[in-house]
Amino acid sequence: MTDWDRFSMLNTHLATPVADFVVPSHYNRKQIRSMGRVALMTTRASELALIEAGLSDLEL
Repeated sequence: MTDWDRFSMLNTHLATPVADFVVPSHYNRKQIRSMGRVALMTTRASELALIEAGLSDLEL
């Protein structure tokens, strides 16, 4: 990522931009305001993983 060239002490260059991420409509305004972009993406990734594993309907 060319944006990272300005950081000389960065030990990694493993990343990718995510330009087309859309916050799901079932996230309410309060949730969205309290989370940053990375938290929103990781929460959504966790939801999708639970759905794919067949665990999303379990009550915990």
